[in-house]
Amino acid sequence: MEIESVGVGIAFGFNALTFGVAVGAILLMRGMRRPALTAPTPDDEDAPGLFASIMDGLRYAVRQPQLRALLVLIFLINGALNPALGVGLAVLADGRYGGAGALGLLMSSIALGALGGTTLAGTNALPKALGLMLAGVTTGLGLSLMGLAAAPNLWVALV
Repeated sequence: MEIESVGVGIAFGFNALTFGVAVGAILLMRGMRRPALTAPTPDDEDAPGLFASIMDGLRYAVRQPQLRALLVLIFLINGALNPALGVGLAVLADGRYGGAGALGLLMSSIALGALGGTTLAGTNALPKALGLMLAGVTTGLGLSLMGLAAAPNLWVALV
């Protein structure tokens, strides 16, 4: 849908409608309810504070080697990708592919890839060689960024 042809108000309305559909689908889910967690009340003297709870979580993550390695990997990937995708993608779309429409398509293709990866990860069991899988995914991510930089036109970049 092109915003120029229908107007900004219609585009925002369509966006709100799609969020409404997602909320409706979530409300229709049955059998997935979990018992509510009981949070400690402010009157509870035995309850740890927010900072203590965060520190407990960090201590747990540091003691678990797989979790620690995964958190370091996520930190490094986000540090490398956020500048490249946040600023670099806009510059690339404007300078090489034609502007805002190209940026929207590029960001949509990234979102589609993230949705596919999340769906695939959620439907499969955890692999036995988690480190090997993470190395493969990280390498694939780097290669795809190199391909994006070398793409001669928008349609190649979208793949």
